[in-house]
Amino acid sequence: MVVIDDGSSDESAAWLAEFCGAHDRVRVHTTSGLGLAAALNAGLAQTDSEYVARMDADDIWIRGRLERQISAMQGDSRIAAVGCQIIRFVGGKELSTTHLPRDHDAIVHALQRGHHAICHASVMMRRSNTEQIGGYWEEGVAEDSDLFLRLSLTGTLANLPFAGLKVRIHGSGINAKRQFDVQKFMAYSAATYRRPRGAVTIQQYDQQLNALQRLDLRRKALGLSLYRRGLIDLHEERVRLSPRLQLAASAALMPERSLQRVTRRLVPKAEAGELSRRARTEAFLSDLDADIA
Repeated sequence: MVVIDDGSSDESAAWLAEFCGAHDRVRVHTTSGLGLAAALNAGLAQTDSEYVARMDADDIWIRGRLERQISAMQGDSRIAAVGCQIIRFVGGKELSTTHLPRDHDAIVHALQRGHHAICHASVMMRRSNTEQIGGYWEEGVAEDSDLFLRLSLTGTLANLPFAGLKVRIHGSGINAKRQFDVQKFMAYSAATYRRPRGAVTIQQYDQQLNALQRLDLRRKALGLSLYRRGLIDLHEERVRLSPRLQLAASAALMPERSLQRVTRRLVPKAEAGELSRRARTEAFLSDLDADIA
């Protein structure tokens, strides 16, 4: 396991040094505030495995994730990256489990529309495919959308049906200004991913945006910011602008996202039950294989 400490300013470095002293399978690589994409590339350079799985420091890994993702990739050599469903939580409260699309075409279609289709922190990637596209794009935010779209040109993308990660929703970086940058970079990645990287710069793309396109990006940015802030305030019971009012405003600003969430939840009970049985069977077989090994 490789831990990337990208210029932490708290007690992390000392704690990691102590932890690694007792666990020889864990290595720490320290960088000096490179930013997420560059730190991820530094982490890739520190490893030599056939597969690379990742997560963020504030999320919770659910046992069994690695076995099932490795099994999927070994069973289908076309898979370039495989994610899984995630459980969102605020503080200690679990909110919901995602219904992310599972097949390649649906994932790519959602990414092209700027939707959350595969959770970056839940992904296992095939190293050869990742190296083929030159790793992470380091020019700005939304490096995960760019990565997935480019990986989709080298192989297939997939999400497994089980929840393999608990993802913390917090207030860091969810203001509308940052969300606007995220939306703009996602739109840029979708518009240019079939072209050679750098053929159109983000500056050139930004100059080509008209007033209506900018307004649409700001609509999405404000809607997402209100949605995440409303979830946090609702479940942390903060006394601010009514969380339900924030969520209602978010739904009004992004009716397409609201419809998408409702549609994903309207899975027929028979199909949901089948997925549940399949997931339980996979978990049993994975645990059995681990015990035999």
